[in-house]
Amino acid sequence: MTKTQIRRFGKNLKEWAYSQAGDRLLCSHDCTDGACSWVAGGCVPLALALLEVLEGSELYAVWVKQEAPPWFRGRTMPTHQLPHHVGVMLDGLFIDGLGARLPRSVERWWASELETPKVAPVTTQSAIDIISDPPKIRDPLIDNLVGILVPILDGILLKSL
Repeated sequence: MTKTQIRRFGKNLKEWAYSQAGDRLLCSHDCTDGACSWVAGGCVPLALALLEVLEGSELYAVWVKQEAPPWFRGRTMPTHQLPHHVGVMLDGLFIDGLGARLPRSVERWWASELETPKVAPVTTQSAIDIISDPPKIRDPLIDNLVGILVPILDGILLKSL
């Protein structure tokens, strides 16, 4: 994909994420119960689905300095930081429910509510642990929602090419 296609995909993804259909799916699934958007509470399943759909993408997170809960200590990079939000990186662009943006733009956006946010790689398990308290090895509810999202994202991708 070219950067133009990635940006078009991001724009189409954002339109879907904030549509009635996107909101209805977010609000109707158990693992995103109480989520405000695909960026606030729905980011993990969306990022895992994006990882499957966007060939060559990598899982990235917005990391923040904060005290880790006891069950999370020693599982993060570095130990005094936790993943707060998850998306994927493809060809230098961070993709999430707000579209495709440069990492510095993502960090500036999150700086309005977080102290010193930093975009960096994250493992799949650390991403899942964000919404699993206590963390689980694999959450079938997340897997189910990822399975629902993949064909939706495939359709958005085809529309964007």
